Amino acid sequence: MLSVKIRWRNSVRITKLNIYGFGCWVDTKFNFQTDYQVICGDNETGKTTILYFIRSILFGFASARGQEKYWQYLPRQSSKYGGEIELIDNDNNYWIVRRVKNKNNEDLKIFKNNQETDPAEYAKLLGPVTDTLFAKTNFVDRKALEQVYHLSDDELLEQILAMGAVGSNEWLKLQKKLIKDADQIYRPRGKKYELNQLLEKADDLQQRLSQVNNENQQYQTLEAQLQKLNQQASEVQTQVQTAQQQLQYWQNLQKNWSNYIELQNLTANLTDSSEIDNQDWNKYIELKQQLALEQQNIGNLEQQRQNIKFSPEQTAQLNYFIAHQPKIEQLQQQQEELRFQQQHLEAEIVAQQKQLHEQQTQLLQQNPQLTAEAQPLTRQQIQEFQKLVNQTDAQVAGSQGLKKVVIGLIAVVVTVGGLVIGHSLLLALLGLLISLGGGWWLLTMSTTSSSNVQVRTKIQSFKQKYHLDNLTDQEVITLQGVIGQLANLTNQIQKNQSQIEQYQKNYQQWQQSVQLLLDNANKHSKPITFSEFYQNGQHLLQLQQLQQNTLEQINPQITTLKLQQEQQQQQLNKILAKYHVTSLVDFEQLQKDTQHQQQKLQRRAVLQETLKPIIKALQTIGNQANLDNKLQQAQNKLQHQEQIFNQIQSQQAQLMAQENQLADDNQYQQVIQTIEYNNTAIATAFSEWISQVMAAEWINETLNQASANRFPKLMQQAEYFFQRLTNNHYRQIEFINNNLTVLSAANERFEVHELSRGTAAQLYLALTLAFSLEMADLTVLPILIDDAFVDFDPTRKANIGEIIQQMTKTTQIIYVCTDTQATTLFDQKHILNLKGL
Repeated sequence: MLSVKIRWRNSVRITKLNIYGFGCWVDTKFNFQTDYQVICGDNETGKTTILYFIRSILFGFASARGQEKYWQYLPRQSSKYGGEIELIDNDNNYWIVRRVKNKNNEDLKIFKNNQETDPAEYAKLLGPVTDTLFAKTNFVDRKALEQVYHLSDDELLEQILAMGAVGSNEWLKLQKKLIKDADQIYRPRGKKYELNQLLEKADDLQQRLSQVNNENQQYQTLEAQLQKLNQQASEVQTQVQTAQQQLQYWQNLQKNWSNYIELQNLTANLTDSSEIDNQDWNKYIELKQQLALEQQNIGNLEQQRQNIKFSPEQTAQLNYFIAHQPKIEQLQQQQEELRFQQQHLEAEIVAQQKQLHEQQTQLLQQNPQLTAEAQPLTRQQIQEFQKLVNQTDAQVAGSQGLKKVVIGLIAVVVTVGGLVIGHSLLLALLGLLISLGGGWWLLTMSTTSSSNVQVRTKIQSFKQKYHLDNLTDQEVITLQGVIGQLANLTNQIQKNQSQIEQYQKNYQQWQQSVQLLLDNANKHSKPITFSEFYQNGQHLLQLQQLQQNTLEQINPQITTLKLQQEQQQQQLNKILAKYHVTSLVDFEQLQKDTQHQQQKLQRRAVLQETLKPIIKALQTIGNQANLDNKLQQAQNKLQHQEQIFNQIQSQQAQLMAQENQLADDNQYQQVIQTIEYNNTAIATAFSEWISQVMAAEWINETLNQASANRFPKLMQQAEYFFQRLTNNHYRQIEFINNNLTVLSAANERFEVHELSRGTAAQLYLALTLAFSLEMADLTVLPILIDDAFVDFDPTRKANIGEIIQQMTKTTQIIYVCTDTQATTLFDQKHILNLKGL
């Protein structure tokens, strides 16, 4: 029994579907197994919709024209049409293909490892596979299985060629056009085509010429001679062709002589040498890269360690800062306090002073007799002042009463005395007036008595003491409220001024301390402010801490890396010792020698295969001189035969000229001319026809070679699958007269239409699966199977189940079915059961 050869390839496998809206599926996600996935469900559960979703996202949405309109699956319950497919390739690259259609626009985005990439890279991943080719080779349903009735080897070969060579689609189109154009010129059984008509006309002309020739005996003699020359010419032409073939033979040997000499040199110089095991070489490369990387890491860490060191200037600054840190912290605290005081003074005191001065000025303007120094009196002081005032009033009142009594007495005395002494009323009146005047004078003078002056002096002193000089005794009492208010304003102004003066004093003291500190600090750096000095110091302290932390991290890392380097160097030394070399350079040179040796071996194999048909002939020649001699002899022989042929042609021309002279009435000449014209037309048509046929054959052969001659291999694998599917009832698949036939185990041949429906389906499936395997190095996509095994009996379903699981080594299979019995053939973790919608 034949065995199928599985070739590994860079396959792409579907891991997840994310359907935005497609047919019955809306906002739905499916996770797929990467080897094979079986989707089972009743009719109308959306199985086929999933397959067409995969095809649409991979290659584009179906159009609304023709049959494709049934493949659109426009969602009815969602405005979003499309979705995304997540893929993974053999290099573990993670792909997302997102395709969404909005009205007439189709938006395609490709992501590779979560980075958006050019759709051209996605097209490169797909390779030669197009939507049409995918539908033919990777999309299998019951309808596709029926295509076996119409399959021919030309169609199958065309599919192989379409994938096997770059740009083959255009070449195949050209091949079809060439064949079509050639068929318009000539067909073996046609009559209406140009070359067919020209050949028929040539036969008629030859018959006419024979009739004309029979009319002239001499002409017959010439014709006999001409025929003899024609025969000789034919023989000589054969000899010319033989000579040409011999010349081509020797030219071919001449062309391959350099390859033959190269093969001899390779055979003579190739010697057995120790080869480096691939595993050792890969390990060597890995260790060397690791050593380089770790050395780079060590260098980076050393650089980091170097970068965090302080400069001498920074070190001096840091030492000075640490030595004076308590004083610096104290000054910093004082600065904060002074700044707070300044803010307080600026925000409150200054504005308050202005307001107080305004209130004080207003009071003084309203009471001009008052001064800003006026002080309010206490209750006791007011009582004391009132007592002095009262004392002055009492003295004045007593003095005036006594004076009145004295004056009265004087007046009485004077009046009585004047009456008594002078017994005169006028004298009495004069005495009374003198008494009254003297009494008035006495009364006036009495107010400036010494006791009254003493009291007034006390009152004035009292007023001066409290800066109330310009006030009357009564105002001293009545203006006490205003005086108290004015005193409060004055006291508050003085208090505020005291705070301002105290702040200025503190600030000057702080500045002196700071200046002394900075004068010494600026010896180590350029002059800076205290804030800059403090911030710089704090920064240096943080850097010092960071330096310590970093060193605590870097030093163990460097130690670990150096230890790893030692271990890896030991492994490298073991590899070097294994191959008896002492240095990396020698080991790499040994690898180069090994690779060079392999290249020579490969080159020798290629030369041996190329020269295999002519190697014995080349060995027989011996040397270049003998080959040159043989080639010259062949050229001379060909030249001699061509000269003889040219002479015969010259004789033929002379005889034909004589025949022309013997022709009567131009009849012969007309026939000959007609024959010549017809022959020219035949030659032209034949040349065009043969060029197109040969070009078509060349395209077919070239594409076949480019496709690595896949057709025989495909048929071999298809026969293996067909045998398995039919339980060895059929053993061979053949194309006879471009029609597909099968040969049974009993050597009975059947055409496809003679097979049962189930066997025909198995035949097409065998061809399809074989095609996928043969194209495994070109096509990368999964195979989608839509309920294609419904006509298979249980045994054949079991066979196809085994084949599917075998093919998953190279290709992901996605199989949908309604037959729940078929799911028993597979592992349950690969089964996805869909429920009715």
